[in-house]
Amino acid sequence: MLEILKIALLEWLIVTVMFGFVNVAAMGEGEAVIFIEPESIVGTDYKPSTNITFYVNVANVTDLLSLAFNITYAYDILSFQEFNLEYYKNLGNLKVGQGPGYLWFNLSYNTAIITDVPLTLVNVTLIVQDRGETLIDLHGTSLLNSDGTPILHTAVDGYFSNFNPYDINQDGIVDIWDIAIVAMAFGSYPGHERWNPDADVNDDGYVDIIDMTLVAQHFGEY
Repeated sequence: MLEILKIALLEWLIVTVMFGFVNVAAMGEGEAVIFIEPESIVGTDYKPSTNITFYVNVANVTDLLSLAFNITYAYDILSFQEFNLEYYKNLGNLKVGQGPGYLWFNLSYNTAIITDVPLTLVNVTLIVQDRGETLIDLHGTSLLNSDGTPILHTAVDGYFSNFNPYDINQDGIVDIWDIAIVAMAFGSYPGHERWNPDADVNDDGYVDIIDMTLVAQHFGEY
């Protein structure tokens, strides 16, 4: 009987300690973060004249009263269309500016923001101008609490690409030049003198007839 009690007590202690650690971890505050969502916008369906929309979010803040940030991107690939404030009912002041390939925002609120889950502050819509890829660079970020003290935080960028994966040389069209690139690397593999990872379009570690066929099937696509 005593042995059973010892085992039961030991099990109780293990569970108590485990849940204690879990609760402490759950209660611990993560570093404040401002980030672009979605982090990646990729697809050939984003043709010129179509739109993309991304969101600027914050999370893990307990006393955020004002913030500022800049967003830059390749203006030959994307151009500004509009922005909308998501968390506008609490907005105290707004300053915003934009030009070719950049946006800047300065926001302040009537009451401090407290959130440990993502909260969207702004959404931005851009028009696709051309095929390409670009970082949606979130930088120059400043988060201040209610007494003006800077809040330590991390800023996370976004990314956009609408390249066709079979447009190997990324000139905007799948053509004979892309087939030529595969042909030049035909039969190669990592370490081979003619190895070109871009020519291995199915990522199987070998440039072969399958890669050639895939590029040929998409011939003429943008």
